[in-house]
Amino acid sequence: MSMAITKESYKDLKEYWDYQRKVQYNKEVVQNMADQFQGRVYNDFGQVDLQQVKNILWDRVSPNDYEEPRYSIAFNTWIEGTLGGHTCEQKVGFNG
Repeated sequence: MSMAITKESYKDLKEYWDYQRKVQYNKEVVQNMADQFQGRVYNDFGQVDLQQVKNILWDRVSPNDYEEPRYSIAFNTWIEGTLGGHTCEQKVGFNG
């Protein structure tokens, strides 16, 4: 479940939260890339489920290969804030 963190928690655990953001950012990059394969991946048994493709690709990404997240207004609002009437947890979530 994604939820906003407090400014105090972010300051106290900055390294931890920055790493969690890095993981989530990279996972979203892989999943967005995999979306382009929808309906185009087959094996011996037929079409492969898109979620399965996402899981396979994500499982092959090494933490050493993670890219640094790009700056995002949504990230700033993820720390106790809102953007355009949306709560920050709707903008950025951390799902391990």
